[in-house]
Amino acid sequence: CKMQLMKKMFVTKRNGEVVDFDLNKIKTAIAKAIRATNNEVNQEGLDKIVEEIIEEIQNRFVDFYPNVENVQDIVEKHLVNNDLYEIAKAYILYRAKRREEREKQQEITIEKAKLGKLRVKKNDGRIVLFDINKINQIIRDAVKGFENEISVDKISKEVVKNIYDGVSIEEIEKALILASISFIEKDPAYNIVSSRLFLYKLYKEVIGESYKNPNMENLYRNSFRYSIQKGIEEEILDKRLLDFDIERLSKELILDRDNLIQYMGLEILYDRYFSKIGKRRIEMPQSFWMRVAMGLAINEKDKNEKAIEFYNLLSSLKFISSSPTLFNSGTIHPQLSSCYLTTIMDDLHHIFKSYGDNAQLSKWSGGVANDWTNIRAVGSQIKSNRVESQGVIPFLKIANDGALAINRSGRKRGAVASYLETWHFEIEDFLDLRRNTGDERRRTHDMHTA
Repeated sequence: CKMQLMKKMFVTKRNGEVVDFDLNKIKTAIAKAIRATNNEVNQEGLDKIVEEIIEEIQNRFVDFYPNVENVQDIVEKHLVNNDLYEIAKAYILYRAKRREEREKQQEITIEKAKLGKLRVKKNDGRIVLFDINKINQIIRDAVKGFENEISVDKISKEVVKNIYDGVSIEEIEKALILASISFIEKDPAYNIVSSRLFLYKLYKEVIGESYKNPNMENLYRNSFRYSIQKGIEEEILDKRLLDFDIERLSKELILDRDNLIQYMGLEILYDRYFSKIGKRRIEMPQSFWMRVAMGLAINEKDKNEKAIEFYNLLSSLKFISSSPTLFNSGTIHPQLSSCYLTTIMDDLHHIFKSYGDNAQLSKWSGGVANDWTNIRAVGSQIKSNRVESQGVIPFLKIANDGALAINRSGRKRGAVASYLETWHFEIEDFLDLRRNTGDERRRTHDMHTA
């Protein structure tokens, strides 16, 4: 089950790219540190440390992805926790050496940028020279209104540090955003600027035009109409959305409300909530809020009026629905509820039916809670075949593993909670389910208990 979950783990690289988590990179780095201390690699011991590292990453980073530095810090910590001080020291030196190599490469890149020798690969495949003046102009546009709080030069220098010879336009856009967010802790104004830079990237991806296009307002409203039509064609959105007055609703979009969303909120919307075809998003923030509002109003008598009313609540951030509603409203699977509480009966057919119910509810973003109190305790006789019951714990183990196998709409890990009343004969074993020691067959590390 750990291997199953690992396939779904991701890590954010230094350039902002989200990639699959590679277990072998951790093993290789630790093995190098071990060899640097003239020790032999004990495969069993190495696997144990790596398992501990994976477990911490899984437990700590549930709603966002760890970055490379997060992972390396955790590796260091577990080397120390296992009393491998010499190896931890070698690993720290290894990190320092890699950092030094990156800094040297950055110096070369900066020098090339100054001399106008840094090459950039455009989206159509053409190679052009990097122009720092264009970067500075984009930053100046993003900092309007915050000129006294924000240094264009600081962001610009940080951008150059994070690019290389032959960099693509898309990677430069990422470098711009990363450069800005690195200063958020120094001044919250950088949060707003980072959000604007992210919006510039969205204009290109969703609308296909630069943020400077003088006709952007009309293009934005057209993109909403396109997203509804295309979403229905691709069987993502409910065809009943065509019953709305799409033209009228497009005119109700208040585009300035994009500026209400700070960087982290915008990134989460982009990563998890906006409708997409393949890897390309087809919704801008206001299109997204209106699509959710239309899904909520789909059965209303005055559906256009209600959609506008719901849109104004959502887009002004006065009220935000929970994740399942935002994921599924207006789609062909309009499951809008967040949480489900079920009672498991003391019957084998019902127990396994409940596993199936949990899986289906998790698939469409629901969080699931099961009351297992009715299940007979260990040692009780099963009347049909005259053998003793194994109790509730083995069934809970299966529920735990099911939570790992099924995630919520591909965007969150499955969430399952199990309840047992205190008079149940196995309450003490139940309280031990999340311990880190003992028989792993009687442990449920990935399920909440109450």
